[in-house]
Amino acid sequence: MRSRQVILRKFELSDLASVLRIERLSFAINPWPKSKFENRYKHNPDEFIVAEFNNKVIGYVIGRIRNDKASIGSVAVDPKFRREGIGYQLLTFILNHFKDKKVKLVKTQARTNNEGSIKLFKSLHFKIIKTLPKYYSDGADAYLLEVKLS
Repeated sequence: MRSRQVILRKFELSDLASVLRIERLSFAINPWPKSKFENRYKHNPDEFIVAEFNNKVIGYVIGRIRNDKASIGSVAVDPKFRREGIGYQLLTFILNHFKDKKVKLVKTQARTNNEGSIKLFKSLHFKIIKTLPKYYSDGADAYLLEVKLS
């Protein structure tokens, strides 16, 4: 896997169209609506990060901090830029941000058949805690994953 030199920065409202395009390409089943991204930006602007390459948004990660715990709501990379380490860079960035904010535990969910996502999270020391039956609106199961930060 080669890693492109991307710029990681906070999301800006002008990025919304690009993020929505990546969302639709990445999550054909049950993509987040525009309002959910706007809400996350409004309430958690420091935890909404985009990856930019050649002045184009090519990925994003969204987190949320609650006391000493955090969650990753979504992470996605434009399909043309996948398997190049960009998702890893985004997750590493947000996990370091969580550490700086004294977060002790981070949770996320992934479809049980999303092998790429599960492999990525495991590479960052996430562990599968349990299966969440029929977690998604289409009836698909999810894994609950978590990592402890030190």
